[in-house]
Amino acid sequence: MLNKPSIHERPAVINNRERTGDFESDTIIGKDHKGVVVTNVCRKSLFVQLKALKNRKTEAMIDALIDFSKATKIHSITLDNGTEFEEYQRLIDKNVEVFFAAPYCSNQRARNENEPFARSANIYRYAINEDCEAIKAKFQRAKQS
Repeated sequence: MLNKPSIHERPAVINNRERTGDFESDTIIGKDHKGVVVTNVCRKSLFVQLKALKNRKTEAMIDALIDFSKATKIHSITLDNGTEFEEYQRLIDKNVEVFFAAPYCSNQRARNENEPFARSANIYRYAINEDCEAIKAKFQRAKQS
């Protein structure tokens, strides 16, 4: 992805967590790559949005983030450098500021990166049933502790 907006360009209002509506997004991949959940966590309030997806393709990922922005005011989203976010311009077209963490610097998105699920978790069970409420409850408990 060329010319992607760097996390170092984020305004102070985002970096200082001064307002709600600035999110960090990522994916949770289940055991044996079965099941995908896109996560969106507000940097200030820790409000969590989750959506089960059939795959990690960029179109599905960006569609999910656009759906999140229809349900909640989103000023900005900070992403990692995964190829699933290569269509990020679609978010910008929806008036959402987009920033990318530096490669291999997951600590720059600490609100989302320290997910409370082991990589070996069977997310497939949740994704198939679209039962994200169970995931959301665990996620919010872990973020508040």
